[in-house]
Amino acid sequence: MKPWPRRSFTPEFEAEIVDLCQRGDRSVGQVAIRRLHSSPGYRSPADYEGVLAA
Repeated sequence: MKPWPRRSFTPEFEAEIVDLCQRGDRSVGQVAIRRLHSSPGYRSPADYEGVLAA
């Protein structure tokens, strides 16, 4: 199976994530989980079914 291409993020998206992490009102993990679903490279758990079954 061919690996998925590496995700890339816009500089604006990266700056927003850094800002959210540096504010201190949320942990890095909370920011990551919250933003995971809105990132350009998000894959749902269903996308991994073929990989996990192999």
